Amino acid sequence: MQNFLPQNTIDRTALDTAIGVLVGRRHCSPRAAFNELAQAAGRTGIGVNALSSALVALASGAPGGFEYRAQVEELWADALGLAERRAADVGRARAG
Repeated sequence: MQNFLPQNTIDRTALDTAIGVLVGRRHCSPRAAFNELAQAAGRTGIGVNALSSALVALASGAPGGFEYRAQVEELWADALGLAERRAADVGRARAG
């Protein structure tokens, strides 16, 4: 499917959504969430837009691998409740 939105609109949407994810999970201000993304980009050398897209993908439960998944899991596993999710998945697998 072809995307007719300009790239800067797509990038901004991912950034805004990632900020929303962090605001919702960390109960922080949008400015604090943006600063967290910017600091993570500085530490990892991964662009803010790429990190934002990966964070949104992980938070939405996107299956399989995608670019920067490991880095995003390391940075935001606690905020996304990944340990709890994995424990629930293991429990379901054992019960099934």
